[in-house]
Order: sequence, then C-alpha cells, then structure tokens
Amino acid sequence: GGTIFIATDAANNSSINVGSLITQLQNDGVTVHTLLSGDCDDSSRSKDWTQTTVPVLQRDIPEGGTDVIDEPGEALILDMIGDSIETATPAIDMDPLVGEINDADDDDVFKITLQGDTQYYIRFGHSDDIYDYPFLRVQILTQEAERIDISLTDGTVDDRLFSSSYTPYEEGTFSVETSGDYYVKVYGYADEYVAPYYVQLKDAADAVVIDNSAKVLFSVISAETGGAFENIAEVNEGDDAQYSNTIFNILRSTEEPSIVATNVREIPRDSQLDITLTGKETNWSSSTSVTLTDSDGEAIAGVNINKVQVISATSIVINVSVANDANLQDLNVNTQTTLGDTVQSADGVGILTVTEVDTRAQLLSVTPKYLGQGNTIEVTVQGINTEFTSDSSVDLGVGIEVQNVTAISSQQLMVTIAVSETATAGLRGIVVDDLSLTDGFVVTLDKVITAIQGITPHELHRRLVTDITIAGFGTGFEADKTEIFAGDDVVFTNIRVNSETELVATISIGDDAELGYRDLSVSTPDGSVTKLNGIFIDAPPMVEVPDVTGLNTEQASTELSEVGLALGNTTNANSDTIAAGSIISQSVAAGTSIVFGDSVDIVVSDGTMMITVPSVTGMTQSEATSQLEQANLVVGTITQASSDSVTSGSVISQSVSANSQVVANTTVNLVVSTGPAATPQTTTTPISSGGGGGGGSLPLWSLLLIIGLLYRRNVCSSK
Repeated sequence: GGTIFIATDAANNSSINVGSLITQLQNDGVTVHTLLSGDCDDSSRSKDWTQTTVPVLQRDIPEGGTDVIDEPGEALILDMIGDSIETATPAIDMDPLVGEINDADDDDVFKITLQGDTQYYIRFGHSDDIYDYPFLRVQILTQEAERIDISLTDGTVDDRLFSSSYTPYEEGTFSVETSGDYYVKVYGYADEYVAPYYVQLKDAADAVVIDNSAKVLFSVISAETGGAFENIAEVNEGDDAQYSNTIFNILRSTEEPSIVATNVREIPRDSQLDITLTGKETNWSSSTSVTLTDSDGEAIAGVNINKVQVISATSIVINVSVANDANLQDLNVNTQTTLGDTVQSADGVGILTVTEVDTRAQLLSVTPKYLGQGNTIEVTVQGINTEFTSDSSVDLGVGIEVQNVTAISSQQLMVTIAVSETATAGLRGIVVDDLSLTDGFVVTLDKVITAIQGITPHELHRRLVTDITIAGFGTGFEADKTEIFAGDDVVFTNIRVNSETELVATISIGDDAELGYRDLSVSTPDGSVTKLNGIFIDAPPMVEVPDVTGLNTEQASTELSEVGLALGNTTNANSDTIAAGSIISQSVAAGTSIVFGDSVDIVVSDGTMMITVPSVTGMTQSEATSQLEQANLVVGTITQASSDSVTSGSVISQSVSANSQVVANTTVNLVVSTGPAATPQTTTTPISSGGGGGGGSLPLWSLLLIIGLLYRRNVCSSK
C-alpha cells in the first residue's frame, strides 16, 4: 500500500530481469512514481579501463581462471571466471551472469543446470557504454561442447548471440532435451579495452528483461505499478518549473487525490489540442468537471476547455484551445467529482504551460500512452502544424505492426496496431512521415507471475452485503489461510476458496466507508497480491418502499429485506377494520424511494377496541356521563325514578353492568334518582254513636250499612 518516488537522471544501467521485481511490487500494492532529468553523464565519453582500479573480491578463484599481474602499479584486473568447460565457474546465485572479456584469448565459461523440455530465455549484451565497443559472443554448450541452437526474436536460428557497438544486445529462446549440467561460454575480442558483459538466463515463462536505459526501466516499473512516469530533461538546462511542479503534484498524491501527469505539457498560442490528464487516487466519472486557472485560482482569458471525455477513474481527455493573445503562463488544472453527497477535488499545479506560437510541424503525443504486449489497440497520434492523411507512414518500431491508418484531421491520426508478445518493453518512439517523437509511448509487460485478474462485481455500495468473486493468476489461494483487505470500514467474511486462482467472499461496507476506488489485497501463506483500484465504493442506492399494509410483521420484514430495507419500530393500535396482527399503516408511503438500508416503522392492529364498563352508580348524572365518555362509551336514555336510598340527581342504575367488556361506543342507559316518593295527607271526621245532636260518633254498624247501600247503588246503576 505504500508509495516509492524515484527522482534520478536518465543514465544507463545494467539490463535486469524486472519481472520478479514488478510482481513483488504489485503483490504488495506498492506504487512507483518516477521523475527523470536528462542524463547527467556524458554517454559519448570513452572509458579507459586501464586507468581503473578494480577491487579484489574475497572469493575462491578457480584454477586457471586468473590473469597474472607481473608489475605492481598496473591496473588490477582479475579474471575470476573459468575459461574452459573443465574450469567453468558454477553459476550459483548469479543473476545475471556478469564478467569481462579482456582480449581475444580470454574466454569466460559458466556451469549451469537446465531442465529438459523447458523453454529458456537468454539475453546477451554489454553492460557499459564504451564508444568503440568490441564484438562479443555467447554460446550454450553441452558437456561434449556441442552448441545448442537459439531461436532469435527476429525469427532466425543461430548457435550464438552477438553484442557490439552496432548491436547492444540480442535475445532469444532455446531448450534442451535432457536435464543436467550445461555451459555458457562468452568470448570475443576487446582490443585495448576491458569489455564488461551480462548474460540473462531465465525460464521463458518467468523472464521479463528490459533494456538498460533508465527511461525504459523506470517507465515500465511505474506503468506496471500504477505510478506516474515523467521525463523532464529541461531541468538540466536550468528550467526547473515543470520539474518542481511535477515533484509537488506526485508527493501530494500520496496524501490526497491529485493530477500527476499530462501527455502534453506545453500548449502554444493559437492552437487546439487534446490533452490527457493522469490522476492518482481520483474517481473521475461522468459527474466530473474540469477547470483551468492561473496560480491565483482565477480564470484565464483566451484559454478554453471545449470538451471533456472521461476514459477511466484516473484518466481524462480535455480538448483545449488557446487564443493568440493568451498570457504566457503556467496553468493549474482542477477537477470536481460528485461522490454521493460529497465532492472530491483534485489539482495539478502548474501542470500545463502556455507558450509562444510555434509554426514547426511536430508530433506531440500517442494516446493511450501505455500499450500492452500481445494486444491489438487503436491509438491516436496527435501533431501540430502537420498535414496528416490516411496515407501517412507510421512506424512504432520493432515488434509493433501497423494495421490501419485513418486521418481524423490534418493533426490527428487513428492508428490500429498489434503489439507482439515479444515487443521490447519500455519507453519507445514513433515516426510519422518524416516527423519523430522519441519518448512517445510505453510498451508494458504481459508476463506477470501473480496477479488479481478480476473482481466481480467491483462496483459496490455503502451498507451493502455482497458476495464478490476474485479471480487470479498464480495466486495460490488456500482454504482457511486466505485473508482479504480493502481498508477501513470494509469487512470480508465467509471466504470460500474454489481453487488456487478463484475465491468467493462476502463483503460488508459500512456507513462511514470512504467513497471512491480502493486497492484490494489478498494474503496467502505464500505472500500477498494486490489489485490497484480493485473496487469502487459508492453511496447507498435508492430503493422503492413496498406496500406492507395488511401483512403480518413477519411478512412485512421479508418484503422489506428483499429490497434492502429494514423493519423499524412497531407500535400497536386498535382497528375496527384491520384484523388483529395485521399492519394498519407504515411510516414511509409505498412507492417512495429511500436510501438502501433505511428502516420503515409500522403500526400493527390489535383488532377492535374492548372497553371495560366503569361503575357509575351513585355518581351524579354529570359525573357518570363524563366517566362513560372517557371510557369511549355513549350515554343513552336517562330515566328518572324515586329512591329512598339514592340521593336525588345521582345514578340509581346503569343498563350495562360494571366491569363487563364491550366494544367502543356501546350505549349505556342510566336511571337517575328523584329522591324518596311523596306521602299523601288524610283527614278523619268522627261519627257519633249516640242519637240526637251533640256531635257524637256513629256506631260501627251504621257505617257498614252506609257503605253497603252505596255499593248496591253503584252496581245497580251499572246494570
């Protein structure tokens, strides 16, 4: 997950096998950025090795493998390599094989072990930049000194490879029928110089060897690890603005999204160019906008962006036109990209420069810049002041076949090319008609020992729990011993290894996971492998809320979870129309779109409401009415009756017994007391039982007679 930033000059280095180096960097997720100045050495200078003191190495010198120094004070030159099959030096832990040929009589012989029926890659060349270089040769020999044929990359077959000032190196492949010891013999003549050489020998399946130019070496390493590569030779001549700005942009990209490179650095006045921006840690998409400003962040008169085309999360092409009177100055580039509810900003400080009008015909760029071995690709070649036609001659060097040329305009060509699997990797040049661009593009490698080839799906969302499939090459996935990492707030569980090169895992992405691309690493007992920008994390998706009314709680939970929503709080309420246990209502209306993972609250029916009838006897009529209404009952007919025991105005009785269960709004009739019943008033007149006046009482028989007579009269009259 770290970053290496190399700033160095473009001097040559010994050719090396970078395959294992790049694989290790890729597996560890390490990004390498490279910034080159011009070559600080005078490469045309001839080196007189007789004036160089070579330190004595403390190791055994095979018998017969030394040069005797007769006079002290001479250059100390030790030939530590055996010069015959009998005295051959075992090639143990020597990668590559290196040595020096001192004269025409000097042979260097190494003893190697090869496996039968295995194809080997061999590359032979000189390892220094002596001007008038001697001719050197290398052969593969059996124990009987028989030569092994070598198939050269140009299709020819020979029993030896050459290296000279005209042919810095040759390479090819060979195989042997039986396993055993074989020999590598280097010979030639060196005249007055000591001639250093190297022999790179690898299993052809693993060998990835590149040229000894720093531009080639570092352009490949940076391309294969997702880093930026810039070659700014002008700094050697005192122009350090672009160099300093590039350092700043690359360093800042280790902390925040930045624009680290462009395919064209200078835009002349009165021109219109397509410029490819390369970002690091960016998440460019269709939502991305691009602006050009001066050093103060102000818009620039006469400089306009006409079109923006997003190629990938880290590549954008902008079409820029510059007026004839635009100010001559450095330009800052800014991008704004919407990520969920946030906006990601990325800057490239001083990454473009407006220059004077230039009327020369020039090649400016090849897009895309990185062309993989073994691929057929359409590239755009851009020039200025050119007269391109569909008949223009295009040459991208050995190993790259031009299949079709189409003129888009007088300044742009669309070229279909096929890059051979054996095309030399590294920074390469292009020639169109009589115009050339020395460092136009980079051929990248297709021979990687281990790699994550694909992650499906790779576009993921916060809150989602998803199964992803990871496919690799040479990865060695192992059950119960494989772990996956993708940074904070991303958790992998239930890792199922289908094979050494395929696994399935469940990924959970938290609410706080940072939006954008993430590197994904898989760790096994044999090491780790990383896919740069392996997954993309987006904001949670929006989902439509289903209708859960009328369902029970379990059914509602299932319906919601199927669309990525959760069942929230549950409350209960009575309903005369919804059966008990069914949902009366939901907090978010059906058909509404809400964020994936949100919850929906529900109200569940308890059925029809049952009321416990309160006892209101003995209460006043108003008190009883209030109690019944509070209990959701209806006061019905009020009748009155006298009562010797209940105070007038209070309830004597109720039509529905107290504590009985009834439905809401049941009618309760009341009987209200009018108090005790009224007693009638009776007056008695005494009847005398004596005769004559005097007011005495009548005798009892007289009264009975009178009553009888009256009764008889009434009965007779009724007849």
